[in-house]
Amino acid sequence: MNIRETFSYFSLLPACNGAANGLLAASNTGADIDRRGYDSLTFHINIRAMSTAVAPATSYWYVRMQHTDASALGLGPSDYADCASIDAIRMNSLAMTSGIFILNASTMSGTIQPLGYRGNKQYVRVLISTTGAMAAATSGVIHIAALLGHAENWPVQTPNLDA
Repeated sequence: MNIRETFSYFSLLPACNGAANGLLAASNTGADIDRRGYDSLTFHINIRAMSTAVAPATSYWYVRMQHTDASALGLGPSDYADCASIDAIRMNSLAMTSGIFILNASTMSGTIQPLGYRGNKQYVRVLISTTGAMAAATSGVIHIAALLGHAENWPVQTPNLDA
């Protein structure tokens, strides 16, 4: 019997939690995701419980990716730059160079938006940012998880098959 599972092939990490007491800050910087040993990375953006009191046409939330190979004295990544559009794979059809728009937060509430990375840098992170008056007018929660796949060495996690 051949059992197909993904537990042994992928690593799931928290990438960014964009909420503090239910009110999104104007800017939220995610964790440094180290791609060393993995060939693929997809961010899963979980947009939950969003509500907008005032949403001017020039105000919106967006999630963008940044990447780097640099390391500050071996202490970790530094000198992040926005990814080019060639490095981002997304389902959201609105034009943006390195990420996705969250235009009308209330219409995207309860959705999960994938954002794939196909660049070649070692470190990648996501940022949740706003333009206009959205920070003061929007409450809600955005959680982002990073899914690393196609590991050089596997199993990535060792399953407990004794159960």
